Amino acid sequence: MKKLGQRIREKREELGLTMEDLGQKMHVNKSTISKWERGAVESIKRSHVDELAQILHCSPEWLMGFDDKPEVK
Repeated sequence: MKKLGQRIREKREELGLTMEDLGQKMHVNKSTISKWERGAVESIKRSHVDELAQILHCSPEWLMGFDDKPEVK
């Protein structure tokens, strides 16, 4: 099963976004995105997961690994 960080990176790259691009959209530093993708942060706020899902065009459930399909329901 893919972890949250792997899924963030996969969708970010699929959309052609850099870490800096995603950070700007999320109003966080590039280093925060890097930490999320590397799994260096144990938990991400639910509000950030929801915002990531919206920006990355996927469901929060998929990002968290609770669903196998990234489509928004």
